[in-house]
Amino acid sequence: MERLELRMLGELEVCRGREVLALPNSKKTRALLAYLALTGRPHPRQRLTELFWDVTDDPKAALRWSLSRLRSALGSDCIVADRREAGVNVAHFSVDLHAVKRICQDVDQADAEQLARAVSCFRGEPLAGLDLPDFDTYQAFLIAERETARKWHGRLLRALLRLLTDEPEAALPYAQTLVQIDPFDVAVRVDVVERLRALGRTREADQQLEAAERALSEIGAAKNPALTALKRTPLQAAAHGAPSRAPSATAPQDTANVSPGRQTAGAPPSPIQRSTVHGHRLVGRDAERERIGDFIEAVSKTRRARVLLVQGEPGIGKTRLLLEALIHARRKRGLVLEGAANEAEPSRPFGPWVDSLRRAPAATLGPTGPSLEPFTGGAQQAEHPLSHTLSEMVRERTSKAPLMLVALDDLQWFPAPSCDVLFGLIRDCRELPLAIVVTVREAELVDNLAAVRLLRSLRRERLVDGLNLGPLDRNATAELVHMIRADVDVDRVYADSAGNPLFALEIARAGGETHSSSPSLSAVVRERIERLPPEAMEVLRWAAVLGPTFRARLLETLVGRERNLLDALEALERHGLIGGVVDLQQPGDLYEFAHQLVREVVYGELSMPRRRLMHARVAEALVGGDGSAADRAHHAMQGGDPVAAVDACLGAARRCLDLLAPQQAQVVARRGLFYAETLAEPQRSDSVRALQSLAEQAARAMDERAAPRPADRRTSP
Repeated sequence: MERLELRMLGELEVCRGREVLALPNSKKTRALLAYLALTGRPHPRQRLTELFWDVTDDPKAALRWSLSRLRSALGSDCIVADRREAGVNVAHFSVDLHAVKRICQDVDQADAEQLARAVSCFRGEPLAGLDLPDFDTYQAFLIAERETARKWHGRLLRALLRLLTDEPEAALPYAQTLVQIDPFDVAVRVDVVERLRALGRTREADQQLEAAERALSEIGAAKNPALTALKRTPLQAAAHGAPSRAPSATAPQDTANVSPGRQTAGAPPSPIQRSTVHGHRLVGRDAERERIGDFIEAVSKTRRARVLLVQGEPGIGKTRLLLEALIHARRKRGLVLEGAANEAEPSRPFGPWVDSLRRAPAATLGPTGPSLEPFTGGAQQAEHPLSHTLSEMVRERTSKAPLMLVALDDLQWFPAPSCDVLFGLIRDCRELPLAIVVTVREAELVDNLAAVRLLRSLRRERLVDGLNLGPLDRNATAELVHMIRADVDVDRVYADSAGNPLFALEIARAGGETHSSSPSLSAVVRERIERLPPEAMEVLRWAAVLGPTFRARLLETLVGRERNLLDALEALERHGLIGGVVDLQQPGDLYEFAHQLVREVVYGELSMPRRRLMHARVAEALVGGDGSAADRAHHAMQGGDPVAAVDACLGAARRCLDLLAPQQAQVVARRGLFYAETLAEPQRSDSVRALQSLAEQAARAMDERAAPRPADRRTSP
């Protein structure tokens, strides 16, 4: 049997010769393969279920399912498993990470060609996209592997640069890569500046000096003598006649091009409208638009609740169709409620619903609107579940309106309590004109058991209609990209994008040119981001650390320089990378990435040292502020501060219990226990006792919820 090549220094790939094998869509299944291959030995099944499935209903079944999918994808001989243990047959695999390690162990004996070949194995962040933040033991393993890979990468680059001392042009890309993975190494920064100057690229050298000073200021370091000396050299002084930075991207523009996300006079744009790509006209979706119209008409006519599930890959246009549903409902004088989930907020049990109610138009909420205090800010427990609160609102408001539309984006990221709310809302409003349109990435749905169970229950009761989105054809792709640029090669854009609208738009914004013979959507986004002014790029990095949504006030605390921050935000909006979000409580303060992929690319480019530092700074900035305990816990843990992480986990677990979300409370408490073990006594024992008590309370609450209640027997999704 031909050996399989496992590529882990980037997104996980498995190759047989030149063929890239299709892996299971489940992130946990791919993470399981990486873990088994990197450790190179069988593991007890109990250990594997604890690593990846400790909060699901049937972890043993989940493990069996994942192993069977891996056998189907790789071949039955590649997986070795019995009743007690499971692993991979290491004789059938070669792993790029292991090959790099062998070269690093004898790096001084390697020549430039060997080193360059080893460096080329690093395609991005190791095991990119396989983070499982709710599973701390696995996540700690993943972070350790990435840190080891980063050190090996740096060792290879330094050895290669030593061999290329007399070749500044050939060495420069490697030196710039070394800056990215080790941004606080002053010697590396100096080396890049000197190589740029040797090539006559003084403006870029000045930019590198500014970036180096900013990086050192982030860690509170004093001015470095080596950098100061570089600024004082005659060559640097002579270069001052030329601009030292890229031209400002803040020139006035025609108001017709203003991002649809900014709050302007008149009716504020909806969050879904803001999140659509560039606010473009819908093209190539006439049949889908008609299908949505028919769905809403049917709900209005029959006055019975139904769900429309819009499925498709990232960037295919699911969110854009949600906007069409909102437009159609408003034309019928219907009421609308819209919300979205995001992958970075698993600890906000009711986040999608609370956000939707906060931004809902007055016509939907009515004269008073439902009280959100029990679910957001108060210490008291809710007397009624949120689904009951929403159901009462729907019942009262639809008595005077033809229908209510609830548009929900990214169901695959809905926390379990939010899935329960949706099921309860549909159950209570079956005899009301309630139209629910939900988008989902089917490939990522399999890892969200609560969402899978929800859809299974709704399908069993025949309450769901499906709408699968495929790629655009060539003519629709041409019409779409010509809204951005009229001079692009449509045939090339169509071939590269395969009809994915977001991909096509990104290529069009890049001028129709890509630097890869087979570009990916991530690569095109990365190329476009690299063209930003340095100040805008710095703000974008901080925004990526904050999450899919972020506040300008918090950014100002982290970045400083208010005027430069405003200029940077305007530049990022103009480039279609971020957009403003309507927030009536703090107008003009809330922003969001135009697409989750943009944040993923920016965040993935941050080195591990820089990422930890930035998360730690965010956690400090959130102390005593408006951020939730779950936010502080997330950033403290990512920042590697166990004391702050444990404190934040205690607060977040208590809050989840107050919100009647015991499963989330148990997850957060377990996460806190993981970090508490690293503390010194007596803080360790005190923290462990407090967190164990919260975990036990959560377990009792879950048992009580699972127990049958004759007086109030309700169906669970």
